[in-house]
Amino acid sequence: MQASWMILIGIGCLIILALAVYAGRLLYRVKAQQVQQLKQQNEAIAARKVRITESVQIIAKAMGREECDLSEGAIRISKLLAAIPAAKPVDLTQQYPDLHAFYDKIKHMPIMDARSELSKKARMQFDLDRFRFEGEYAERVQQDVARLTTFECK
Repeated sequence: MQASWMILIGIGCLIILALAVYAGRLLYRVKAQQVQQLKQQNEAIAARKVRITESVQIIAKAMGREECDLSEGAIRISKLLAAIPAAKPVDLTQQYPDLHAFYDKIKHMPIMDARSELSKKARMQFDLDRFRFEGEYAERVQQDVARLTTFECK
């Protein structure tokens, strides 16, 4: 009788050992998968930063050559700068204050479909306001834009 108990205890220990090895392998796979996912996320973030950097530089150069309206460029660049993924948020309004001040003046103005739904008089009023802001900020925004042609995401 004691021998059968010893055999059962031995079999039980073998089963527990096999399950422990299996659980260890599963934990190793999960850890490797998490490392791989983190690596992929970091690569995606780096690729996004590269795309944002290139886009900001292209728009800034187009604004500098007056191929892009000041308002449109300011809106696009401000949105891109706000979309930069960062572990610690960076306050780019400090680095490009005039661009952001100009953007704050025009960001409420309707664009695309919302603009086309406006009456002609309302569109004209928004255009007059926009032209006034562009005249007021043009020189200072161009200084920020000149620095943005060499912008790099950090």
